[in-house]
Amino acid sequence: MSKKFVCIICPNSCEIEIDDQGQVSGAKCKRGIEFAEQELAGPARIVTTTILCKDLKCTERIPVKTIHPIPLADIAKVMLQIKTIVLNHKPALGDILDQEGVSLVVTGE
Repeated sequence: MSKKFVCIICPNSCEIEIDDQGQVSGAKCKRGIEFAEQELAGPARIVTTTILCKDLKCTERIPVKTIHPIPLADIAKVMLQIKTIVLNHKPALGDILDQEGVSLVVTGE
């Protein structure tokens, strides 16, 4: 049985199909083939969200993303961990945060 999905790596949004022998068709670039193989082995995504920052000046949410892709089955668990993070200082753009067992990078201010 073949598997079909849309590649999310580049703006081409190729409709990729992997047949029973593992042959990839429909990918317009090498990255699409790599994405298809990864999806078959174990789909994972970078998680983007915000965390709460309460410093002396204000309370705001800071945009972050995971450093490494998270397996799809674990995303809900990781989001619950991230939800508990409250910083008492405002991090700088690009800061790495290792909080609650999750490694995040600050993507905005």
